[in-house]
Amino acid sequence: RAETVEQAFGSTDWLAFLEALDADHALEYDQGNFRRALGWAIDPGEVDLALTLTAGIARYWRWRGRLAECRDWLDSSLSLPTPSDLGPTRARLLRERAGLARQSGAWRDALRYGQEAAKAFQQVGDASGLADALYELGWGALLGGDFDEAERLLREAIALREEAPDRNIASFPMVSLATVRRLRGDTEEAARL
Repeated sequence: RAETVEQAFGSTDWLAFLEALDADHALEYDQGNFRRALGWAIDPGEVDLALTLTAGIARYWRWRGRLAECRDWLDSSLSLPTPSDLGPTRARLLRERAGLARQSGAWRDALRYGQEAAKAFQQVGDASGLADALYELGWGALLGGDFDEAERLLREAIALREEAPDRNIASFPMVSLATVRRLRGDTEEAARL
């Protein structure tokens, strides 16, 4: 079920998917089971299971405002020694950790995790994941006041997303780029984007 939640993120029916989960309380009900499974996987070092579960549920926790819990599970999972065949899953965890740090206002952590995520996605050849990492880095640059770097990173994320089979998620960096343009005083370009 965790992987279903992660895969739904960014799709055109993401909000409807969350509303359906909320309506029947299915995922909320399963939170206790997730916590027990994660604890069981992390303690004896069941790395594959721990990383897979955490990667699947982290974005849901972030969207639901469970930032401290999300951080604790991400940090516990990221502290496990990761075999190279789990590189893509680790990259997803790093991306989530970057986003979480950004949401929490921990700009240095957001930059560090975002850079690690971008490097990890490049190593595994995941262009969509790299676009997500660049989006996180772009927001970090924007919030840090470096508009030139924010624009560069967001444009790169948009270009990668536009090449992806599911182009819908390109809207996230596009909206962020519009924010950069608006903050620079270019309201016409912001509106066009």
